[in-house]
Amino acid sequence: MRRSSVSSTGWSISIARRGILVRHLVLPGRTDNSLAALEMIRDVSPFIPLSLMSQYTPIPAVRRHPLLGRRVTRDEYEHVVNAALDLGFEELYTQEVDDRALNPDFDREEPFVWGGTGGRDELS
Repeated sequence: MRRSSVSSTGWSISIARRGILVRHLVLPGRTDNSLAALEMIRDVSPFIPLSLMSQYTPIPAVRRHPLLGRRVTRDEYEHVVNAALDLGFEELYTQEVDDRALNPDFDREEPFVWGGTGGRDELS
């Protein structure tokens, strides 16, 4: 099993040239959905490379939603990562869980440059 993490810059040095990589965004409060998705993917093949993403950032429209109004916790994310390992996935790519707000701001000249530390204060 190969387990990799995205660098602190968020960019990977490797470039995929062929094949498939399944990317799965873990949502807050919905680890049951993530586990069901992992089982469906594993039923196809545990050799499919799997990227588990932790970067869900709530937009202001769902800020008060009981589940989607917050970031994924470290415990939720690690629960899904551990389940993927237990299911026998051979190639797993993971991310750090942090509080950066990763919503692009298209009013800025560089909408994909995140300058702050993120968090709820920057979601307003």
